[in-house]
Amino acid sequence: MIRALKAFYRFLFKWPARKYLGFYTVFIDLKAILFRLFSKPVTETSLKKITICVGVKNRSHALLTQLLSSLNQLAYKEMIELSVVDCKSDDHTDLISAIKTIWKGALIYQTSDMAFARSKVFNQAVKQASNNLIFICDADISLPPNLVVSINQHCQSYQAWAPEVLLMTEQGLPDRFCSEGVGMLACFKHQFEAIGGFDERVLEWGKEDWLLFFEYYKQGIAVYRTKEALMQHAYHESLKPKDFKPLF
Repeated sequence: MIRALKAFYRFLFKWPARKYLGFYTVFIDLKAILFRLFSKPVTETSLKKITICVGVKNRSHALLTQLLSSLNQLAYKEMIELSVVDCKSDDHTDLISAIKTIWKGALIYQTSDMAFARSKVFNQAVKQASNNLIFICDADISLPPNLVVSINQHCQSYQAWAPEVLLMTEQGLPDRFCSEGVGMLACFKHQFEAIGGFDERVLEWGKEDWLLFFEYYKQGIAVYRTKEALMQHAYHESLKPKDFKPLF
């Protein structure tokens, strides 16, 4: 009982949207909760195709061994299109051929001369997507087998989905859920574009994901968070700058 009350208190007063935008956002979340309570489960015939959007710069090994390997294990993987924007990685001699060797599904691949900034590169990956359902995903993520159904279930006109991924240790063991990041995001492309996508003025590490998160609330769209134990983030050294100052 006490744990439930603490969780309710955090939901009302400590949820990031409350702290950054104000208490009015609780009504956006409550609306989404009510819709979820009465929504029907998706069926095999109602599934919509999804584009997984990825931006890379010298993360070829992670892309090939983590993300692409897990794509082949997805249920309904024929519903997946992969959109990759590569900022001319030089850690692989022929990345597109390596991708095609592993992933036999739909693929849109672009090389770009732009300097890697997550905001700009991921906006481009979304722009070239041919499906309206999109999933913005880093290269070093292993995806759960039920991803297609989860995205179809959680993405609605009133709600986007930002799963908490499970961070892995250097030894490949589970560490903790990443509650401080919202970089993995599933939503409708038309919502993303109407909001304006990632703020391309953000060129340094971090913040572009939270700024987008708050933009959804400004448009009356809740961002649903679930802990996903099978959506796993492979270990790498933190890229967080020492002088990084969070938004909230």
